[in-house]
Amino acid sequence: MSTALRSTLQKDVFAPDGDRLMAVAHVKNEGKKKKKEMFLCLVVSTETSISIKLALIKASDDGFKKKEHFKLQDVTIVDGIHPRRATTDFEMNILDKHFKLSCATYDDKENFIKQMFKMVNLYLPVQKPDFINVSLPVDEPIGPMVLNDLNDSIVKENFGDYQPISAKEESDFRKMLDSYQLTIGDAELFSSHLTERVLELDEANMESIRGSEHTVPDVINAIDSALDREVRMIEEILNDFDGKLAFMNESVELMEEKDSLANQEKKNQRLLLEELTNLINSIDSVCAEDLFILENASLNDPAAVNACTHAAKAIQALIKEQSPLSQMAAYASHLNKLNKVTDVFVDKLLAHLSPLFSNSTGFSESDAYELSLRKQSQRFHALNVFSDLILWLKQTRHGVYQATIQKYVESTKIVYKRDLANFFDTLNRHLLKGASISEKAKASTLSKSTLSSDRSLSSRFTDEENHILQLLDTALFEVSSVVETEQKFCTRFFHVHTDIFSSIETQSLASNDSNSRLMDKQLTDQVRIIVAPLFDAVNSHLEQFAASCCRQNAFAAISLFVSMSKKIGMYQNTASYFSVIYGRLMVLVKRQFDQFMEDEMGRFRDVKLVKRTRIGILDSIDRFYTLAVVAEKAILGAERRNDLDRWYIELTNHLALIINTVAMSQYSKSPPTVVRFENFHHFYSKLSELKIECLDSKRKETKKLYQENIKTYVKEHMGRPLEKIHQFFERIERAMDSGMSAEEVGYQTQFSKNELKKVISAYPGREIKKGLEQLYKKMEKHLIEASPLLQVVWRNMQDEFLKQIKHYQTLIGRCYPSSKIDLEVTIPDVLQYFSEIAQQH
Repeated sequence: MSTALRSTLQKDVFAPDGDRLMAVAHVKNEGKKKKKEMFLCLVVSTETSISIKLALIKASDDGFKKKEHFKLQDVTIVDGIHPRRATTDFEMNILDKHFKLSCATYDDKENFIKQMFKMVNLYLPVQKPDFINVSLPVDEPIGPMVLNDLNDSIVKENFGDYQPISAKEESDFRKMLDSYQLTIGDAELFSSHLTERVLELDEANMESIRGSEHTVPDVINAIDSALDREVRMIEEILNDFDGKLAFMNESVELMEEKDSLANQEKKNQRLLLEELTNLINSIDSVCAEDLFILENASLNDPAAVNACTHAAKAIQALIKEQSPLSQMAAYASHLNKLNKVTDVFVDKLLAHLSPLFSNSTGFSESDAYELSLRKQSQRFHALNVFSDLILWLKQTRHGVYQATIQKYVESTKIVYKRDLANFFDTLNRHLLKGASISEKAKASTLSKSTLSSDRSLSSRFTDEENHILQLLDTALFEVSSVVETEQKFCTRFFHVHTDIFSSIETQSLASNDSNSRLMDKQLTDQVRIIVAPLFDAVNSHLEQFAASCCRQNAFAAISLFVSMSKKIGMYQNTASYFSVIYGRLMVLVKRQFDQFMEDEMGRFRDVKLVKRTRIGILDSIDRFYTLAVVAEKAILGAERRNDLDRWYIELTNHLALIINTVAMSQYSKSPPTVVRFENFHHFYSKLSELKIECLDSKRKETKKLYQENIKTYVKEHMGRPLEKIHQFFERIERAMDSGMSAEEVGYQTQFSKNELKKVISAYPGREIKKGLEQLYKKMEKHLIEASPLLQVVWRNMQDEFLKQIKHYQTLIGRCYPSSKIDLEVTIPDVLQYFSEIAQQH
């Protein structure tokens, strides 16, 4: 902390109060959102007795102002946070306050805490704060100082940089005084003697320097002369050595040149011999028999095909070989002859392969079932013989190789198109043959009569749905088997992987995983280029089959979607082309599933009321229940049901909206509350039977809705059976609300006991029972026939009526104490009335 700041704080802040600043630290309050800069000061007050204080000084435009101050004995804890880490933060507990402070530097923090520790040990015999996580000074004072020693201690603090002289320095100083015959008091005279002595010594020093100037040039000349002699001697020696080395260097270079020429001559002779030997061996590697085999190739015999493969590879090895001697006319003529032979052989090979690609009728399958795709194993076996020759074509004539692939695709595509058409025709016939539900009972046009029995309806579709799923499994199995078999054959037969492996090996092996993924992707892409055109017709056949299933049974959209969702993990192999086919079918089935749910939601809205009628229970609730039963049975055991749960929520929300809409219809003869609580109760019962987890909150909400509507209906249609009594006590309650006490009510003319008796006498027991019987009959007309909620609503009526009776009895007891006035009927009477009416009906 700067001396100027300490001086300013002492002068402007503490001097007017007679205080002395002992230590100051520039701090920030970390405990507040706005970290304001302040000065934490340690102050000593000596006006009457020693008082040590801590003060927080705030800097402002007008100067420094005291913000807070505390006595040192109020400090309970000083925490340095970490004793070994140079942190600027520390904490203090003062009375009931906790301060989190941060100094500008670590030294400021350490100096301030040490000074505080010293002052605590000097002036606080008791109530000392605890110093934790701080490095304390070793020389701790053991007792307090008296007041008279305060100024001395302050002087020591302010002149801490002063150091006393040593004993030797003091002895030398006294000798000097004795030499001048002076005492300690003659300071000015001693100073003048010292000044004169210094001047004399300076003069002597200057004279010495001036006296030695003429000898300096001689010294310099002597040094230069010695250096010149030594340099000339060294140069002569070096010139002699350089001449000898130059002669030796010329001799060595001459010898090296002769040796290099001799070695080069030997190397050239050896290389020429090797080239001639290799050329002769290469020419000899293709014998006359190889040419004869290719010129007279018999491709119907597997052994002959192998011989042709060996001969073709031998010729290719010779043609591929690069040699400086290949420019010779004889060698070029020989290569031209070999190329003509191989060209003729290639034409013969392609002519032989073309019929094999498309001649599927020549291969019969003995183990063929009605619901199965014809396997191509015999065709594959016949073509596998030529696999090595296809590889030879790929390596030697890439254009011919690509044309062979194109020819194979065009021919095989026709074969599969015919086989797939026959297979799916048979599959569709089985679909129609296995239908167990007539056209008029199809799920897409379900009549209201069929919805009366939920579980029987869902069970009626079980056999048909199982039949549909079996056919779907058959289709997927047969198509996947054929596709994967064809893909494996094309990969091996056309050697798709060979060029990919070679290209990967030539690349840098920075990451084995990345190279593996790259190779798999390239292999998959190249195989799909061949396989995809072969099975163009598969997608359309599968889509048509799925659509036929949904037309046969609308609920099949759910079964197909759930079944395919369960199997999606089986067909996630991206290397297989069937995963692409399955993915497209999955998207289509998902679209059909969503469309089915949309159609069902539309049928919920199909509630037509053309004339006033009692609505009763909506068919849409039973329709939803049937749908959910079928869906839950289909999805049993599936891990993924998010899509179905999402539709459940949408359908139930829409169904609740339809109930509210129908309840408010102008054609409804039933009260809206009755329509709501009957349908919501039925809806709640169905949701409780289903026990679907995602609809649990909807079930609770539906229960709450039907209960709330029952209460609303009770309040709306029960009315006020004791109308005059109600009006009488309503006026009493208003009077009491305006400030009249209960004891004063009976003394008012309009609320006298006679008036009360007159009102009560208007409602004998038989009149009340008669009114309740009329209420029950009215309620029976509102609710559906044999409604399970009839007794529930009647019980709510009873509770509401008893609540009114108890309220009137309470007011009579408060306002007319000891009057012995009571209603004509008691609570047991009312309970008996309600029970008798319920039993009669």
